[in-house]
Amino acid sequence: MTRGTRPIVVGAQWASQIVNVALVMALVPLCGYWLDRKWGTEPWMLILGGALGFYFGFSHLLRLLKHAEQKRARQSPPHDDDSRTKRK
Repeated sequence: MTRGTRPIVVGAQWASQIVNVALVMALVPLCGYWLDRKWGTEPWMLILGGALGFYFGFSHLLRLLKHAEQKRARQSPPHDDDSRTKRK
């Protein structure tokens, strides 16, 4: 979260992105189902749509998490990693 950004705004941004991921994971298999019914290829387009929806949804989710982690790393103050491993 950037300085000055209200938590409700950050929550709305995350909710929007998660809905986007869910729609990708749901709509691609539905398109495959529709193609199966149109072309008579059941269940192959549905299976292909499910696999593609799963792949694209999770790749988008992983990109979101990576971006959030990079943003958090840029905003957090630097710390000494050796201090956690040293014993007194």
